[in-house]
Amino acid sequence: MKKYLLIIIALMAAFQLKAQYPVQVGTPESGGVILPYDNQFDYNWCATIYPQDEINARGNIVKVFLDVSSITLGLEVANNQKIFMALTTDVEFTNAGYPDTTTMTEVFDGNINYFTPGGPEDPDEIVLTTPFAYNNTDNLIIHYENRDGTKVSTLQEAQINFSDNSSSLNVCKYKSQDLSFPNISGTLTNKMPIIYLGFDSGLDAGVSKVNDNKDFLLPGNHNLTINFRNYSGDTIISINVEWKLNGVLQTAIPWTGTLYTGQESTNINLLSNYDFAPGNYTIKAWTVNPNSGTDELNTNDTLTKTIVVADY
Repeated sequence: MKKYLLIIIALMAAFQLKAQYPVQVGTPESGGVILPYDNQFDYNWCATIYPQDEINARGNIVKVFLDVSSITLGLEVANNQKIFMALTTDVEFTNAGYPDTTTMTEVFDGNINYFTPGGPEDPDEIVLTTPFAYNNTDNLIIHYENRDGTKVSTLQEAQINFSDNSSSLNVCKYKSQDLSFPNISGTLTNKMPIIYLGFDSGLDAGVSKVNDNKDFLLPGNHNLTINFRNYSGDTIISINVEWKLNGVLQTAIPWTGTLYTGQESTNINLLSNYDFAPGNYTIKAWTVNPNSGTDELNTNDTLTKTIVVADY
């Protein structure tokens, strides 16, 4: 009985870790904001900076979900909608100008129904036409454009729940008008529309430490270790670690175990009790074949470190 109870607890833990997708960004507050889509105008655009510490996830964003706060009337599908994403180190917009979308990735181009009443359990889902790789280091810009040229409805404004944001930072800017698309300066605001980011639960892992991040050793016998982290929504049970020492390819290290989302492995020995003579040792290590499959984000696979061995 105890054995089965432990299995159930393990399964529940795995489910909860995977259930972080989609990720809610923003804390709900009463009321709403007519962003990112203002159905009272023919055209509009809206850009928002979402802070990394409120996202706290990593991987490929494949969907976005909007939390509509008002029961809307007479609203239909909005045509010719575009969504762009970009990484940024900025914490707010310092000017209200139309964003430079040439520096962004166009992640959606098509038709959207923004207006079906939703919420955390039933948000409005927008499946991106191009996934976006988010690194969980920078902040995230999401920029919407309505190029429909026709009011969807004048009966009621469509409102998206906004975050309980006491900050004075201008995290959002927008512009609406009729007659033509407004590629001109808009309005700055500190109101942040709540977003739910749907991350791909595919395979993604990468080396996170070499030699416990230590870059100095005394001469003599030491273990040389690496650690890798599971950045995906799936549990990783096997992986291969490939590595080079001073540019020379070494024997790959197979690993098996259980590593849940976000967890880091224990130390994996590349060399055991190796006699390090004085000098510089450059180690380049990377992960391949998680769960005998394909890693879907290769930019975080590899880590290179130079270790100095000296008797001072």
